Parts: sequence; C-alpha cells; structure tokens
Amino acid sequence: MKKVAVVTGASAGIGEATVKRLIEQGYTSYAAARRLDRLANLEKVGAILLPLDLTDDSSILRAAERISAEQGRIDVLVNNAGYGSYGAVEDVPLDEARRQFEVNVFGLARLVQLVTPLMRQQRSGKILNVSGSRDRQGHPGHSPQDPLRCRRLCQAYGIHVDFFARPLQRLVYGRYHQELAETAAEDICHSGRLRPQGVLVNR
Repeated sequence: MKKVAVVTGASAGIGEATVKRLIEQGYTSYAAARRLDRLANLEKVGAILLPLDLTDDSSILRAAERISAEQGRIDVLVNNAGYGSYGAVEDVPLDEARRQFEVNVFGLARLVQLVTPLMRQQRSGKILNVSGSRDRQGHPGHSPQDPLRCRRLCQAYGIHVDFFARPLQRLVYGRYHQELAETAAEDICHSGRLRPQGVLVNR
C-alpha cells in the first residue's frame, strides 16, 4: 500500500518542492492550496490537487474528509502554509493580525486535530510543522509575524500525540529566496505601512 502525504501551502517554494520530492519517493501526494491554478505543474507530475482555505473551517473539514474517503489513511502531514504581514505594531490592523493567526496557527492546529485520529488508528504517521529559523527573537517591522513564529514552535513541541515515537516534528528553514517575502513586501508598500527603519526602532 502506498503511503499518503498531504502538503499545505503547496503552490510555491518549500511546499511545491516538498510535494515533488514526496512523489519521487513514491507517496500518493495531495498538494493543498487556495489557488489551484498555481498547482498545474504539480498535477502534471502526479500530485492530487486539494482546495484548502485555512481561514475556513468547512474547507479544512472537507479536505480532511476527502482524503480519508479516498485513501483511508494519512501517513505524512506537512503544515507548510503561512504568510507574513509586516509593519509597525500601531499600523497593522487587528483584522489582518487575526487573519494571519487563522492561517499560521489555528488552521494548522485544526488540521492536526483532524489528522491525528486517523494516524492513531493506523498506529503510525508523521506531522511536520514548517517554521522560520528566526522564530526565537523579534524584529523591527515584524509585529504580527514574530508571535506567530513562536506559536508554531509551541505547536511543534506542545501537542501530545501518543501513537508513535516523536510523531510531531518542527522543520526549520534557513535563508532562501521565497515568494512569501516578496508578497509581504508588496503588501506593506501598497498598504502605506512602510516606515524608515529608524522610525520603527526609535519609537
């Protein structure tokens, strides 16, 4: 029986590369993302496309139920989806910060809730939470992002799962070119939240 893997945030970067590697290793691989039009290249190499909006609980539930119905198991869950919204603390709307927590923290936790019973039933499985390498310190202009990195760290080490030795691990990436940073930079430029570095530091 082929093992089944699910990767969130698969439309670019680490997520896209992870799906390709899992397919190469023989996994039945679900590529999950909001923008299915960005997954055409993964579909060509054998990925199963999975619509997933981590701010919508019904979307998360449908995704988990579909995989369970089609495969009957989930062997690997890679929680890679996430995004950054930068700016000084007084400039970032709380609605934007809440949405970022929904995607980066609560959506991750909900998937873990839904996947864990299947893994416990099959007595095996692996959950990988992807996080940045700078998650232990704050940075000027990263007001909403820094606590999120901390929460992903807590998610990786704080969820108790008893079906398998070390089933839940944290994967930390180092410096590399990623679309997430470009998107965040474009957002802050268009939002009017861009401030000189000295203004951020000296307040």
